[in-house]
Amino acid sequence: MVLGENTDYGNTVADDHQGFIYLVSGDARLGETQLEPGDACFLEAGNTWQVLSPSGCRLMVCTGAPHREPIKQHGTFVD
Repeated sequence: MVLGENTDYGNTVADDHQGFIYLVSGDARLGETQLEPGDACFLEAGNTWQVLSPSGCRLMVCTGAPHREPIKQHGTFVD
């Protein structure tokens, strides 16, 4: 997602989902937390969140239902 200068965006995480926000580039704040490129913040089920970007940014927002299964790592792949 790309946010322009002095832009904000927010949403609510579904009650059965979890997720994270990852700042790729630019300047952004998630609530009271200032983010630097490469930072990630977890999003909890049912929470409302708001990102503000004073100078513009690129970020990734990922949410989904947890699979609740053990994670199996095979080299660079995860099952």
